[in-house]
Amino acid sequence: MLRHVLRANGAAFISGGLILGAVAGGVASAQEGVLEDESATVTMCISRLGADVRFVYDASQCVAGEVVQTWNRQGPVGPPGPKGDTGSSGPAGRPGERGPRGPAGSSSDNVFAIGLDYGESETITTNGPISVVADCVQSGGDDMARLLAETTVDGALMNGVDDRNGSGIAPSGGTLDTTSAADDRELVRISPDTGTVLGATTIDQAWVLAPTGEAIHLNSEGIVLAVNYGDDGHDCIISGTYAVSDI
Repeated sequence: MLRHVLRANGAAFISGGLILGAVAGGVASAQEGVLEDESATVTMCISRLGADVRFVYDASQCVAGEVVQTWNRQGPVGPPGPKGDTGSSGPAGRPGERGPRGPAGSSSDNVFAIGLDYGESETITTNGPISVVADCVQSGGDDMARLLAETTVDGALMNGVDDRNGSGIAPSGGTLDTTSAADDRELVRISPDTGTVLGATTIDQAWVLAPTGEAIHLNSEGIVLAVNYGDDGHDCIISGTYAVSDI
């Protein structure tokens, strides 16, 4: 609402919307349309004797004996006020909907199934410097399906066929080394006479341990070894589970 105080020739006039008060004998009047005009300024014609005040659209409407008074409808923007106090925390929102079920975690046991022909081998898993390798071979009148331990560093340990636990492992006497022969690295094995059909498991313990702490564990009684069996076209079938660990 427009509100100003004018003083002219000793008379005080207060404008507020359409209401004008006369002080000290002054008379005020207003035109409603002028005050409702959207222009940026308001212009008044004030009699020199201060007895009459007229709101006009333009200063040219003032006549002889009147003083022109113009002011802005809106003053300049003041400086920002001080920052208000922090409001109180609102109430806690309601719990969100339950999210979808996540994927199943991986099992600590890993399943493998491999078909090989005589003379072929395939690495099943590697953990650090040690590995377990499936091997299908004919040797000395036997058909063999077996799992072998391998290492890229000297001083590894293993336990496998014939309770090999380090003793008797050539050539370093007590450890599995990079130069140990395949027959000294057998973890599990079947070896029937050539041409014999056989599928079996073994009861030997089977594990490999690296000097740096990595290990591979085989559930030897759950490993299936077969030779000369089946219609898949392979001479050897080797399947089972293993787990790896590291300190």
